[in-house]
Amino acid sequence: MIKTDKKEQWVGVFAKRVWILQQQDNTILYQVYKSELNKGKSNSEETYNAMLKHYFHLDIDLDSYYSEWCERDPHFKKAAKQFYGIRILRQDVTENIFSFICSQNNHISRITSMVEKLAQYYGKKICDINGESYYTFPEVEDLADKGVEQKLRDNGFGYRAKYISNSAKLISESGGKLWLNKLKEMKYEDAKKRLISLMGIGAKVWLT
Repeated sequence: MIKTDKKEQWVGVFAKRVWILQQQDNTILYQVYKSELNKGKSNSEETYNAMLKHYFHLDIDLDSYYSEWCERDPHFKKAAKQFYGIRILRQDVTENIFSFICSQNNHISRITSMVEKLAQYYGKKICDINGESYYTFPEVEDLADKGVEQKLRDNGFGYRAKYISNSAKLISESGGKLWLNKLKEMKYEDAKKRLISLMGIGAKVWLT
């Protein structure tokens, strides 16, 4: 999501649509831009409401989870006072994996830039809004194409270019979407083992 200065709005892409969101108290106002990529799919208000609830985990009792997490982790308890309301997004698994690879040894603005470049180079255009183009995140097969690594290296990805290319190839050769979807059905430890088989994914390193 990209925060704008206009009325505290956030602009971002998920489900192959561009969303403009604005929060008013406990209500989320939204505007959705779609393209031919969504042709034949339901575009009703009920569908969009369900998509937002799913993406932001709005269907869970956050208060009860915060209470439990604060009891278990003093660091979370301290952070929760300043950042109350933080949620884990139900992000597309492909976008999640390759965004994580981009995050290595990196800061947020550069990670954001890399993710946007992946979408521009290998995603599909959704629409233009106020002179800015928005794209879907690429399919894993598009990131496995020949020449991806070199193009990413030429555009500032550094060693992550090889990680992205090699991981995309491994996933594609192992079943593509089927390999990815199975992650959702696995137990945590099994999914973790599968994920760290990818080049560029491992344990998070904390600097003190």
